Amino acid sequence: MTLTQAILLGCWYWLYTCSLGYGFLNFMQQTIFACLGAGLILGDVPTAMKVAAVVQPMYMAFMGAGGTVAVDQASAGLVSAAVVITSGGSVPVEQATIIAVPVALLCAQLHTIRRITAAAWVHMADRYAEKLNYRGIYLAGLVYTNLWKIVIFWIPMSIGMYFGAESIANLMRSLPEWLTNGLGVVSTLMPALGFAMTVNVIGRKDLLPYFFAGFFFVAYTGTATMPTAMVAVFLAFIHMTIQNVNKKEDEGGGIFTKEEVEEIEGQKKILTKKDVFRMWVTWWWACEQSNSFERLQSLAFCISMIAPIKKLYAGNEEEQRAALKRHLIFFNTQGIWGSVIHGITLALEEQRAMGLPVAEQAIISVKNGLMGPFAGIGDTIDWSTIRPLTIAFFLPYAAEGHWWAAVCPWLIVFAITFSEGTYFTQLGYRLGTRAAVSILESGQVQTIITFASVMGLFMMGGMSATMVSVETPIMISSGGNQMSLQLDVLDKVAPGLMTVLAVWFTYKALNRGNSMMKMTFILLGIGLVFGCLGILGAPPTPAA
Repeated sequence: MTLTQAILLGCWYWLYTCSLGYGFLNFMQQTIFACLGAGLILGDVPTAMKVAAVVQPMYMAFMGAGGTVAVDQASAGLVSAAVVITSGGSVPVEQATIIAVPVALLCAQLHTIRRITAAAWVHMADRYAEKLNYRGIYLAGLVYTNLWKIVIFWIPMSIGMYFGAESIANLMRSLPEWLTNGLGVVSTLMPALGFAMTVNVIGRKDLLPYFFAGFFFVAYTGTATMPTAMVAVFLAFIHMTIQNVNKKEDEGGGIFTKEEVEEIEGQKKILTKKDVFRMWVTWWWACEQSNSFERLQSLAFCISMIAPIKKLYAGNEEEQRAALKRHLIFFNTQGIWGSVIHGITLALEEQRAMGLPVAEQAIISVKNGLMGPFAGIGDTIDWSTIRPLTIAFFLPYAAEGHWWAAVCPWLIVFAITFSEGTYFTQLGYRLGTRAAVSILESGQVQTIITFASVMGLFMMGGMSATMVSVETPIMISSGGNQMSLQLDVLDKVAPGLMTVLAVWFTYKALNRGNSMMKMTFILLGIGLVFGCLGILGAPPTPAA
């Protein structure tokens, strides 16, 4: 690897950490996109995409809770792809998971350091707010924070790539055969964690039969991804149809009437739809750039409100100062569905600017009361269902080495989430606090979640049947003949039986409160021990 390539790989890693655009450039955190970057820089995209197909399933539905980063899946993809590519074929693609796991855990600590030190930019913004220095707030939240990330992420990754990639490749080449076999088992077992996490995050125990249906549908038929997705959509539609037939009609039909909507929309406004849209774009751009453990998204929220504050309270510096301060208070939500809070906040600020009796504490209370519920809805729909399902759909094409298998889910997720955010921001502004009540109590949200859950579970089951492999090479004697335990016994009972049991075991362990990190080490241990002992592994090829 050349120095230039190492610097470019570090830059690719830094771009992901900048999170420029919620759900856009921060999609680079997904292993599949990080691998694409490694392939482009190192000149071997097909191999990089094959690595992505192996590593990505482990992190399919991973989300950091409360702003924490337990694993860094981008570094897992970037480093493992770089090692496999630079090894010249001596490190098999299948062993990429062995490289990815420790790298992901190690680089996660860099994010901890970043979120601790990011508190400095929030305190800097506090001082700028007191002085009404809007430019200073922008610099603190959008410039200084990303310059600091060069020190934390870009430089260490470039150094590690330049001096470490070849060393890791040499180490992998020197491993004895029995250990290589063990590592091979680990590589086929570890994706069970990603699929189990997805099922666990969806959290609908009543819909779990759809996961098993998807698994055995693919295991028995060998159906490809596209037909499986069509079956999943059909089953989700049937499920919702039956559910709607059995469900009592909603009492009252809606949260607000047509007359109420017209009354609200007919009020004289200071802000325009363009102002609201610009506020949303600013929030979308800044949302995750300056997160700190101390106040999480508060600085980004404040930045998104600067332009409206200047317009609403033009000529009143005291009100501008007070508005900046109240929007620098702790805030954290899902950036897409949570954008309805921004719209509601704009409506309240506008009413206050028009002289209506809207207390400062009322604005703060609305934000505090809504950020949790909308975070839960957004994470469930966008990051636990839409994103992993979209990525999973394209993973078979990544396994074939196609570069567009990384680009297509990126564009699809961006288009969906940006459209959602635009709609919810405008809805929140147009209907004020009524919007929140409507969204939270509407049966439509639950319908969307249920439909996506049925489809997602069926697809996750089908994908796990092809991307997770737990088999045994053990031979048994029967009547003087040697029989394969896997081919002649287990597969006759049910194809993929051991695989589905592995996924189910991982799911149950996660459901009991075991962390992703703990399950990572457990699966690593099981794979290594049983693989090295020859208990798990590929069964012998049947004689022709």
